[in-house]
Amino acid sequence: MAESTKNQVKNLNLNVLPWPRAQSELQKVKNSLILPLSRTKDREIKYKWVSKVFDDPVCVFTSRPDIIVKTKEDLKKLKSIGIIRSGSEAEHLKDYPLEDSIDLNELAVKLNLHKVDAVVSGYSVTSYNWKMNNFDPSILKCALIVSINQQYIAASLTSDDNFVSTLAKTMEKYKTTVEYKSLLKKYNVSSENKNTK
Repeated sequence: MAESTKNQVKNLNLNVLPWPRAQSELQKVKNSLILPLSRTKDREIKYKWVSKVFDDPVCVFTSRPDIIVKTKEDLKKLKSIGIIRSGSEAEHLKDYPLEDSIDLNELAVKLNLHKVDAVVSGYSVTSYNWKMNNFDPSILKCALIVSINQQYIAASLTSDDNFVSTLAKTMEKYKTTVEYKSLLKKYNVSSENKNTK
């Protein structure tokens, strides 16, 4: 974001905040942004959508070789499935044994310790949390893709239309660069609707 806007937008400050606080702050601060944010039906009217950044498969992650999940029917055999509270994943799993959390890192730890049978989350964030904890990468499996989340830059509803429009044009231009394509490759994500695994 900083790289793509450095010559176009003045006084852009980037802050890393806990997820619930970031969403709360966005509602209070004019001309503020959050990224990446999954664009879902219930969020559609809550934000001004600036630009899609990448597509992220929502996976059922497992870490034990004896737990095999190939279909949604297999999910019914699990004792517990970790999800992010208020995340879009919950809408796909209403009839399953869910254990929710506000912290994806906590869910990664629980999955590694086998305190939950599976975690359902975006591929990029779960892989990131797994690596940050130095867990064995060979045991984390994306067992089943349940959907594709489109990850966007979203602006607060109080944002000026000119602010949103300028950023949208800037991002669309940046998405044609080699730098953007190398970032997608680095994080193993795609800007197209396809499986990134």
